[in-house]
Amino acid sequence: MNFSTFKAEITVMKRYVAFLMIGLGIGFTACSDSSKRLTASDFGDEWPFTVESGWIECNDDPFVIVFKADGHRYALNDAARATEKYEDVSVIVKEDPNYPGSQVKMDVSIIEFEGLKLCNHKR
Repeated sequence: MNFSTFKAEITVMKRYVAFLMIGLGIGFTACSDSSKRLTASDFGDEWPFTVESGWIECNDDPFVIVFKADGHRYALNDAARATEKYEDVSVIVKEDPNYPGSQVKMDVSIIEFEGLKLCNHKR
């Protein structure tokens, strides 16, 4: 192997290592996000809560999804409810406009899905 070939191989290896480091850095950044701010304007008519905004979190294992608003933490899924650490989310869920006067609440699964996406980024 001559010197110019060796030098070219080193350059290629440096680029490979640089791309690898950038990729790992982006991966670690994405994994560190375990909460996200959500607002009523983000979801329009599908926003199920009486509060205008809050934070969705994915905590611990297995996929404990919590919605934080106005100093309260609400369980959004069975895993969160099973811990008995969080308040019942139904107290801030709006009545479903498709069933006025029936006390049927809106579906919160769209918000729970946002939490699941955070959980998947943590893995």
